[in-house]
Parts: sequence; C-alpha cells; structure tokens
Amino acid sequence: MRDLYTSRLKQKVLYFTDMSDTREQSDRSKLRSDFLEIVDCLLGEECSIKLYSGFEGKGVFRGSDRDVLHFAFQRLDTPTGVLDAAQLRVTDIDSMKFSTVKK
Repeated sequence: MRDLYTSRLKQKVLYFTDMSDTREQSDRSKLRSDFLEIVDCLLGEECSIKLYSGFEGKGVFRGSDRDVLHFAFQRLDTPTGVLDAAQLRVTDIDSMKFSTVKK
C-alpha cells in the first residue's frame, strides 16, 4: 500500500513540477528573446555612459558577452583619451542613454 501511495505522490509532484517548469521556461525564453532583440537594435548606436564611480563618457555600443556581465564599446571617450575598444562591467554602469535607435 505504501508503494502505491508513494508512486501516486511522485506522479503528482512530477506533473505539477513539469507544468510550472515548462511555463517558467517558456516565460524565461520569451524574456531572453526580447532582450536579445533589444540588444540587436542597439548594436552600433552611440550612447552616453555614466558609471557609479562618476565617470561619464560616450562610445559606440558593440554588444555584450553571453552572460551579460560585460558590455563592449568602440571609440570609448575617457578622461585619458579615446579607447578603440573597451569592455565595461555591467555592475559598474549606472546608466546608458541612446540618442537614436533603429527599429
């Protein structure tokens, strides 16, 4: 009798887990897809960047790494000069402002 109860309980747990995981996975997939579409629209656009340290500069947005831990920029204007290429940690960025965005 106990084995039958355990088996039915496992079936119920699997059923509810599978449904919520599928829904959550679908929601996450949609959010990721939307985010990547936005990043794609921003590629090559000039933006103003403000860091938590107080640094403010301009550069051309080139994208992010796979885990979105770093953003890449081209022609980043810094107090010491213009960098041809640079990566900034996302956690250091306070804001980014884009003047125009292609659709």
